[in-house]
Amino acid sequence: MERRLYDHVKELLIEELAGSPPGQRLPSRAALAERFGVNRTTVERAVSELIGEGLLYARDKSGTYTTGRLPAARHAEGGRRWAVVIPDIQHDTYPGIIRGIQDTAGGRGIDVILSNTDNSVRRQTACLERFLEGGTDGIILIPAVYEGTDLRPLMRILERRVPLVLCNREVPGIQAPVVKSDNFLGGKLAVRHLVSTGRRRIAYVSPPIYQTSAERYQGYLAALAENGLEQDPSLVSFACAPGEPENALRAVTRLLQRRADGVFCFNDAAACVVYDAAARLGRKVGRELAVVGYDNTPLCESFRPKLTTVDFRTYEVGRRAAELICAMTEGDESARRRSVVVEPSLIVRESTPG
Repeated sequence: MERRLYDHVKELLIEELAGSPPGQRLPSRAALAERFGVNRTTVERAVSELIGEGLLYARDKSGTYTTGRLPAARHAEGGRRWAVVIPDIQHDTYPGIIRGIQDTAGGRGIDVILSNTDNSVRRQTACLERFLEGGTDGIILIPAVYEGTDLRPLMRILERRVPLVLCNREVPGIQAPVVKSDNFLGGKLAVRHLVSTGRRRIAYVSPPIYQTSAERYQGYLAALAENGLEQDPSLVSFACAPGEPENALRAVTRLLQRRADGVFCFNDAAACVVYDAAARLGRKVGRELAVVGYDNTPLCESFRPKLTTVDFRTYEVGRRAAELICAMTEGDESARRRSVVVEPSLIVRESTPG
């Protein structure tokens, strides 16, 4: 009988929550018990389960509040949905991550809504707020690059226990699962391979430094050290900024003039700049100059010679992020503290002759 009572109270509360704005304070347990004609123990059990399901959240000595999340089966669209917030929907690495997420979600009947931030923290905050207020069963965020992240919406997401997974990089101050490729290992794989082809003056070409580029740079330094090669600061450039092709080309041209015989590029797009600079100087990639990219995008096959690269394994990153959201939705509390590091692999092509 008690089981039927607290289930019934849960259903009544869910009906009320469906029309309540986020952050609305619930009446006291005594008031709810009187309203529903049950004892306070029954109300407490019903409310506790709703907190565990992410529909309510409690504040110490303040009360219990609505999260704004509709029950999974009661979205206006008639099914469950996840929000995926990314910096640049046209960036070569993100389609693979999205595909991994969508394949996993689609197999469970879950819709995926994409939102693009253009690497703007302001737009990222607006997207997160919109999804939080509108109701979602999970959020996967690839944080904006270069700007400090606004922690407020992320803190509210965690407070309301909406499943949240970060992809590609952490956000300092936010305790949420992270799924990322091992950028440090990827950097080591690239430079070890260049060393194995006989290269000794190995450069690193990157956009302005941020978490991912710094991790790949640390792998570059580690591989040089383990092979007894001295790091030359003049062979490092962080000038390949997106949207500044002329500045990037000038910087890389200067770098190649310093007798670099191998180049590790932060990504395959940076390798385009290296190829252009090498052509300007009359240096042959795949002969006197070896080049390794990163991300294994479709660009690699279009290069002449075809580009050796590190495979980020984007699909696997997306798939593992989606699996963490599923685990949290199904009540696995350990998933809220679990992070995943995906191991990259080297794809050898024509730009690094042995």
